[in-house]
Amino acid sequence: LKLKPQSAKAYGGRCESLNGLKQPDKAIVACNDALAINPDDAAATWSKGRAMRQQGQILAALRLFEEATLLQPDFVNAWVDRGSALQEVGRSAEAIEALDQAIALNRNSAEAWSIRGAALWNLGRFDQAVASLDKALEIQPNATGAKALRRQAKEELGY
Repeated sequence: LKLKPQSAKAYGGRCESLNGLKQPDKAIVACNDALAINPDDAAATWSKGRAMRQQGQILAALRLFEEATLLQPDFVNAWVDRGSALQEVGRSAEAIEALDQAIALNRNSAEAWSIRGAALWNLGRFDQAVASLDKALEIQPNATGAKALRRQAKEELGY
């Protein structure tokens, strides 16, 4: 930033780093700086959404994830976070649509498959949930929560 103070990409990188450090207030400032330079920066929009989500502002985060996917339709992480946020607010059918888009862009996203399994579970579609969770575990054998949810879905199905 000292070398290129008008670099939206540098501010966006700072935003994402601050998200990783669990400093959402500072991350939002950095994202806003990036967006002031380049309002169409999908990565900064997505990062700001992640910071808002850390603050518990899930609906604001969801709007930003949606905007990021409109700005950059092939942005896998934005689609995954969009699906996850939709799932979190109880919009499981819409979450599945967003996660299917993420999976179409990256078939090896264990996170997308796992969240998709949870959304299917919430809709009572246990057989499809198991298949989605199996795929998540095939990609990442220790996928967070996928094993337990798959076990519960199998119990619902009687096996």
